[in-house]
Amino acid sequence: MAAVEHSDGSARGAWRAWLVVVLLFFFMFINYADKSVLGLAGPRIMQDLQLTNAQFGYVNSSFFLLFALSSIIFGFTANRMSSRWLLLGMGLAWAATQFPMAGSAGIGTLVTCRILLGASEGPGYPVALHATYKWFADTKRTLPTNLLVLGAGIGTAAAGQILPFIIVRWSWHAAFLTVGLAGLAWSLAWLLFGREGKLEGATERGPAPTEAIAYRHLLLNRTVLGVFLVCFTAYWAIAVGLAWGTLYMVKVVGLSLIEAGRISTWPTLLSIVIGPLIAFASQRLAQRGVSSRLCRGAFGCAGVVLGAAGIAGMALVPDTNAKIACYTFAASIMFVIYTVGPPIIAEITPPRQRAAMLAINNAGYSTAGILAPSIMGWVLDAAPDAATGYRNGYLLLATLLVVSGVVGYLMINPARDAARLAARSARADALPRLSLAE
Repeated sequence: MAAVEHSDGSARGAWRAWLVVVLLFFFMFINYADKSVLGLAGPRIMQDLQLTNAQFGYVNSSFFLLFALSSIIFGFTANRMSSRWLLLGMGLAWAATQFPMAGSAGIGTLVTCRILLGASEGPGYPVALHATYKWFADTKRTLPTNLLVLGAGIGTAAAGQILPFIIVRWSWHAAFLTVGLAGLAWSLAWLLFGREGKLEGATERGPAPTEAIAYRHLLLNRTVLGVFLVCFTAYWAIAVGLAWGTLYMVKVVGLSLIEAGRISTWPTLLSIVIGPLIAFASQRLAQRGVSSRLCRGAFGCAGVVLGAAGIAGMALVPDTNAKIACYTFAASIMFVIYTVGPPIIAEITPPRQRAAMLAINNAGYSTAGILAPSIMGWVLDAAPDAATGYRNGYLLLATLLVVSGVVGYLMINPARDAARLAARSARADALPRLSLAE
């Protein structure tokens, strides 16, 4: 820990940096538990409220109506305001949107609360990354980033293990109450122990922009667009899994709700091993001077292509155990891009614009969450039976992932684009500036 480049250069600062990472790990844990509860309670909610597949897809999509917009707004705000207080506000808002579901709730309340939850969770990941990067230099960001991603996965797995039991033992209303109380507990811990880092710059391995760059140049950068493309299709897979994964396990694989929740933890158990190993390998290669295109970009793109193979296996193999194995592999390997993608964007972005760029990327790829649940619902309703519908939907998803992985790798080249942006920044800084007197 003493080797970490942190904001005050002391051993105490190193411990504080990792304490912040641990707290933000649980921040992402609760973030994804909140997202998961609707899908886990889906069979009971659809039964109680008499919803069709398409209607349940719309309810899931409603979560993302303000997700992207709020992510962008808070991202620009985080450029100028302490991320500590922004994160605290988000944690409290998440909790507040769960409590109305603890009582008698109809579809109107359900949709309203999901929209508000999406608005408050949209900026969560980019602002948490921005807060983390204030404690770690560029070549040491991959492992902390992976721990935040791991928090999301473990939150999903823990929800799959705990919430179905609560739903079966009590009700789906009790499950929403549980995640609301967890949000309140995290907010108290963050208020007591969360701190703001001061490491705005980074130790770069090559030319990088230091002055502000027009956002149009940053957003149209090939590397940024490549990261966005891969993140978009990976998030499509996340949204499909959250909305329809439990129903697939129950209706097609033939598991009970409790069994489906237990199976949902297996990818996380595997990712606990392979995720940090990939992050550690990527970070060590970066510290040894290997290009980001290889030690970050190639890792992220390979993850979605391998995930596509697993999803195609879910659609095509007939054996139940083989389907579960394909699901476990795909869900554990596919999301490497969320470990390596943000450091790539941070690497080529001026520090003063980092929060906004991370948030814009997050907002852009999260729009997949608006489309994916509804489109999957349409595919299911158009099919003659559930098995055929899920097969068609998963093959579509696998195709999207393969295409994005290949095209994304061809576009991502951080060293090239950082140099170009640095040159543009230098030219802009060299232009004469007229004073008001002149």
